[in-house]
Amino acid sequence: MRALQRLDLNANRLTSFPTGLDRNKNLKELTLSNNSIANLNTLPVLPSLEKLELIRNKIEVVPEAIKNLYGLKRLTLNYNSIHTVHPAIANLTVLEQLSFYQNKLTNIPEGVYNLPALREIDLYHNEIERIPDQISSLKKLEILYLSHNKLISIPHAIGSLHTLTELYLSDNRLMEIPAAITELKT
Repeated sequence: MRALQRLDLNANRLTSFPTGLDRNKNLKELTLSNNSIANLNTLPVLPSLEKLELIRNKIEVVPEAIKNLYGLKRLTLNYNSIHTVHPAIANLTVLEQLSFYQNKLTNIPEGVYNLPALREIDLYHNEIERIPDQISSLKKLEILYLSHNKLISIPHAIGSLHTLTELYLSDNRLMEIPAAITELKT
């Protein structure tokens, strides 16, 4: 099993993160979607893991143990019930794509603003009410999905996202948009 690079355990009856995966130093992609995993507290250190999919599980909290996956480039946690993300997500310094599509987040997790490589974040279908000015710290952000939330305003700081090429804000509670959006470079 030492040479295994991709492991797909989609659509099984797993209730926890599989043990023993830390013995495989070459694992790059892991799919655990469509299971019944609720607890991620036992995430092992997987330095080679670049892509993790945990779609349609029963996850409510992304724990401090997320820091053990510091080599991740893509993390997909769609269709869960996530309401809390530990600030240790900031340890994923090479993370480029992060997806929390259809969860229960009421804000953008604090640790996200410390992800220097982040190019895309999907926060569609959550309960986010505001975007703080810290959004401007995501200097490499190209795609920002915020449709189907509860946003009532967009901060002017959004205009400092000079690499932003796609911004999705449909189905929110916006009454106006800041001029900074219209000033984004094309």
